[in-house]
Amino acid sequence: MTTTKPITKDTTIAELFAAHPKAEQALLALLPDFAHLQNPTLRSTITKVTTLERAAATADLSAEDLLQKLRSTLGLPDTLPILNKPASPGHCGCFDEDCEPEQAPAPQTQPDWAANTRPATSINADEILAKGESPLEPVTTAARELAQGQILRVTVAFHPTPMIQTLQDQGYKTYCRSTDDNRFELLISP
Repeated sequence: MTTTKPITKDTTIAELFAAHPKAEQALLALLPDFAHLQNPTLRSTITKVTTLERAAATADLSAEDLLQKLRSTLGLPDTLPILNKPASPGHCGCFDEDCEPEQAPAPQTQPDWAANTRPATSINADEILAKGESPLEPVTTAARELAQGQILRVTVAFHPTPMIQTLQDQGYKTYCRSTDDNRFELLISP
């Protein structure tokens, strides 16, 4: 008997697609901003590093809501019981005994370094995506060229959660905000 790994908030999009081939249509229906995953370059990079929790954040969904909708669409049970133990409120539903309750992220306030500062460089990630390329390399290259106190501004149509995580992992300060035209502006500083 083959068992499939449960879908949890920590499942990457690549793992989801590998385990459930019909999941791509379900995910795109729930997260239209991920239509760019049909681009092979982006698909090979973004799906490997983006968890369902991060994907949900781009659409202002809780991870639990996305998981429940995906499971429902894919015809999977809402819960995967282990020893008939119910999920505790606030848990991701994975039934891992070590799972901690979800902590809602605190609203990000604009840091001092991002206030009233003119960007040294700007990149429109949507233009790069429209060419079928990933904006991550041009953004990280531009970030490496920043002098202390300078800011790189990236604009994009969706919340760039994977990019933010990658940049933070590389030691950069980031601040992302939505703009009046329903886009996102990511500010990056060394």
